[in-house]
Order: sequence, then structure tokens, then C-alpha cells
Amino acid sequence: MLKRLHMIGGDARTPYVLEFLSQWGYRCETYHVPGLSDTFSPSDAEVQCWLLPYPAVRDGKICGTADAVADFLSWVRPGQAVIGGGLCGLRDAGVCIELAEDEQLLWRNAVATAEGAVALTVELLPCALRETSCLVIGYGRIGRILAKMLRALHADVTVSARKERDLAALAAEGFASEHTGAWQAPLSRYRCILNTVPHPVFSDGQIDALGKDCVFLDLASAPYGVTAEQALRLQKRYHRAGGLPGKLSPESAGLYYAQAVRCKLDEEAL
Repeated sequence: MLKRLHMIGGDARTPYVLEFLSQWGYRCETYHVPGLSDTFSPSDAEVQCWLLPYPAVRDGKICGTADAVADFLSWVRPGQAVIGGGLCGLRDAGVCIELAEDEQLLWRNAVATAEGAVALTVELLPCALRETSCLVIGYGRIGRILAKMLRALHADVTVSARKERDLAALAAEGFASEHTGAWQAPLSRYRCILNTVPHPVFSDGQIDALGKDCVFLDLASAPYGVTAEQALRLQKRYHRAGGLPGKLSPESAGLYYAQAVRCKLDEEAL
């Protein structure tokens, strides 16, 4: 069984990833991992498996580094394994093992994201969540968990979705609901909006209809829930809050990622 991993890049959760993997018997070498010293050189290391962060790539570079994707591709040799999350653009590099489709990792991160979103909302709002009108946009993994957490805190929760099956599920679970983009209730009623949908869902007129005290928390990835111009119109009311697990609960997020890595390596018999 493979017991040596070469890690490149990462964020605040990465030292925890390496700590857990080391506890489980893996030897972890590091290169350009934030906060850690380099223990190998990619150009001359004898590598069996490259370990990348999640997401692996951001803005054409390995996440957390100044190393271009092209540089990384030049280091990988045929037959070497590459494991990470979101390996788009790296598919031709070695034997790719994708973690972005790992259901356990996705759900665990969704819980951590929702928990972080609640904590950030409490920090940003000048009022208690109890009886505060909140709109959760999207009913995927994060939206489902977030809506239930907010309701458990006695917030006045409305959830929006597009699919009829999701709207039916919301009705069955007793949530007030909206069809995303076809808003029926006055948007001015919401004191807090938490978006999980990775594309703009409001017209400019609808953005202007939001209350002046409304806090807009965008949990989605690019291109986000509002356009760049709309974000400027919202000014200080708009908060982009991606990657919350790595920022607010890096130890737990690191554990989840390390568990996913170990399971994948076991499955692939590496």
C-alpha cells in the first residue's frame, strides 16, 4: 500500500490534513504548503502520488501557491497518481483521482459551510436571528442544511428553489418557499439573504428593492449570486463568503479531507 504522499499548495486546513494522514501512517512531503517548510523539490523528487488541495486550481495556479498549472504538469510523470478536489485542467496529468465527487466529503463540507454561515450571519446582523426574516436561495446540500439550522434557531426562514421536486419537498418539510428568480413576496421583507446558487438570481430592479438593512451573504462559487455591478450597488451589505470550512473550521475540514484521501487511496489500492 502507498504510504508516501507529496503535497503541494493548500490553505489553513492543509496542515491538519497532513497531521491526520501522518497519524495514520502516511509519510507526507510538502512543497509550497502555506505555513510549512518545503521538504522536497518537485523537479527531482521520486513521486508516486501527488496530493493537491481542494480546490486544486485557482486562477490558473495550484491553490495556495504561485505555481502555474503548466509548471505542475511538467513535474508529473506517466504512471504517477494525482489526487485532489476539482482537477479540471489536470486530467491529462498522471492517474487522476477526483475528490470533488466524493459524497461523504461534500456533505461534511456542506455541514461545516452551513454552520459557518450561521456564525457569520450572527456576527453581521445587529439583531438576534430569532424571528428574523431570512431567505435561503437554493436547495442543494448547503441550502438544505442551512435552512434547518436557521429554523432550529427560530428564524423566519423562506427557501427558494427552481425544481418542482425541491419546491414540493420544501412544502412537505413545512418551509415557506419561493421560485428562485420569480419572487412573489416583497424582497424588502428579508433582513438576511444567504445565497448558495453559483449564478446571478436577481435583476437590477430586484437588487434595488432589497431593504437598506439587508445583509447579503454569498456562499456560492463564481460567478456568484449577483453580478459585479450588483455587488457594488449593495455596497457594505454584500459579503462574499466562499470556502468557510477552511476559514472557520480548518481542523474539521482538514479531517474530512484527510478521510476522503485515505478512503480513495484504499479504493484505488495504491
